[in-house]
Amino acid sequence: MDNLITLWISAASAQLDKLDLSEEQNDAIVELFDLCSENAEKAFEVICEILRRKPREDIVGYLGAGPLEDLLIKNCEYVDIVIERSDTVKLLMNCLEVVNIDTEDCAEASKIHDYIAKGRW
Repeated sequence: MDNLITLWISAASAQLDKLDLSEEQNDAIVELFDLCSENAEKAFEVICEILRRKPREDIVGYLGAGPLEDLLIKNCEYVDIVIERSDTVKLLMNCLEVVNIDTEDCAEASKIHDYIAKGRW
């Protein structure tokens, strides 16, 4: 898992800096998206661990608008878990703030909107 996390962060950084990705970096991006579909628990672990490493702000946004959003669309039951964990995983709040999800994607989406609107953090 550590290798996936390290490669994903370097891949996100490269993409945001408009650099070419290595094959390993590209595979890491794909692997995390695959985990969001196939193993939500592990995907969420990886997302939280990426955030614990305190990546730069644009990578946090990239993670929220990409893998976290994908995880929540494919596994709507994770909405409550993500909201709950945002109290302990500090950057998860910032990550959640850029998720673009509506009730057509997930019946629980309004919980995210309410949570953000309340400015709980």
